[in-house]
Amino acid sequence: GDVRVALRLVRTALSGSPPLGSTQRHGVERGDGNGVPAATGVHCRVCPTAVSGILDVHYIATVAGEYEVLVEVDGSPIRDVPTVVVLPAETDAGACLATGNGLHECVAGTPTSFEILARDAFGNVRDCADDDFTLLVRPACGAAPRATGFGSTLNGSSPGEMDGQRIGSVIGGEDGVYCASYGLTSSGDLWLEARLRDAHVAGSPFRLIAHPASACASACRVLIAPPPRLAAGGGGGGC
Repeated sequence: GDVRVALRLVRTALSGSPPLGSTQRHGVERGDGNGVPAATGVHCRVCPTAVSGILDVHYIATVAGEYEVLVEVDGSPIRDVPTVVVLPAETDAGACLATGNGLHECVAGTPTSFEILARDAFGNVRDCADDDFTLLVRPACGAAPRATGFGSTLNGSSPGEMDGQRIGSVIGGEDGVYCASYGLTSSGDLWLEARLRDAHVAGSPFRLIAHPASACASACRVLIAPPPRLAAGGGGGGC
């Protein structure tokens, strides 16, 4: 008989299997009966197999979540409605969003932070916390900035020794939201880069203004100019 299969999304952003974006194969036994009528959603391709009565169903889903598998035989829906769960694909740097004041402004000597929302290429939020985001700063002009001890540097290098220095730390949390934190001890006009596997997140690099910290008495110096030298008998002016 004529067998048609479609997937109908019933719940989004659930954990499970299979992974999003990959072609899946599920065996469907021929049969008939009464069930949920066919609905639009993810269209499937039904292919015969070498085993009589068994068909291969191929599909590609781009929205993560739980789907009902709707099957019709000769126009009649089958009674059983199985479900399949689709996970987000691998995190895509260009689809990740960075938000927060720490992208554009900071104060020297003060810990600063912003958030990164991890997404796959289809816009699904990644609900894991194992992506390796990194932060880099480079000067827009002039000398390289100096980093503080907030967070960690990579590759064993000292903070601020080169342009594009890796600084700070990015820690994963719930619902695909990562907290990025860093600190600088010098002020200036900078570029801040947020990367995943050497690829920039959306909008990176960000123009960052590092403002000077408040005046500190112990760091201040008093400069005394020498008194003017006058010739003997000369006047120094005044009234």
